[in-house]
Amino acid sequence: MKLCVDAGHGGNDPGASAAGILEKDLALSISLYMAKRAQELGFKVILTRDEDKKLTSTARTNIVMNSGAKICLSNHINAGKGTGAEVIHSLHSDGRLAKAILEGIKSTGMPTRRVYSKESTSQPGKDYYFMHRLTYPAVPETLIIEYGFIDNPSDRAKLTDPEMQKQLVEAVLKAVCVYV
Repeated sequence: MKLCVDAGHGGNDPGASAAGILEKDLALSISLYMAKRAQELGFKVILTRDEDKKLTSTARTNIVMNSGAKICLSNHINAGKGTGAEVIHSLHSDGRLAKAILEGIKSTGMPTRRVYSKESTSQPGKDYYFMHRLTYPAVPETLIIEYGFIDNPSDRAKLTDPEMQKQLVEAVLKAVCVYV
């Protein structure tokens, strides 16, 4: 089975930042390990980026749509003074995989917030997030995984720990394996 792994942001788009840590770097680190482990588990993996480069939303979603994958995991780090991980799924998904992923993340000791989807206010019936809106139906399950808050010292300490990154990836991939 094909799996698309998206390392959010990149290049001159750093994403969220705090204490000198950039979302784009954490997302890439998590994504590279995720791709390696998924391949070891027998998945054919397509990465949207494997280095620090910027992708336009069109370029990013074209890679996802042309990947042939049934699942895309878009890896991100949140900001905004909260705490914990959340998983965002498409309006067209039943949310089962998103819930399983969040439960897996919770099992690592990372705090969790919620699983949700969001409708566009300007385009009723359409997904709010471009990754969902532009990849469905080509990829039935595109999930945005926000692993925690970069501006929360406790979350940031976990997210910058290479061993915790591995635990988070293992938990996500276990949920994907059970799902498929």
